[in-house]
Amino acid sequence: MTSTYATRPAELEGHGAAVPDFTWRVQDLAVEGDRVAARLFNKGTPVKEWFGVTPTGATVEYGEYASHKVRDGRYYEMNYLIDAQAVERQLAG
Repeated sequence: MTSTYATRPAELEGHGAAVPDFTWRVQDLAVEGDRVAARLFNKGTPVKEWFGVTPTGATVEYGEYASHKVRDGRYYEMNYLIDAQAVERQLAG
């Protein structure tokens, strides 16, 4: 099962607080007009509840597809697609 999330800047701050060592590694990037699309590889170790799961000390690694719209140099729409069940399985330890 995959999950799609629309993200607001405040939500990104929450991700950073929950997973302070979170990294995105860009695999592919495409830009056209006001749209940016990326295929990413993510890795991090949650220290706070994340995606509704209490941290266990497990590091998670997963792929992500992201789509953003940009206006005046800022994102105004952000969406991403991840395999949420794979993340939850890894978080369970």
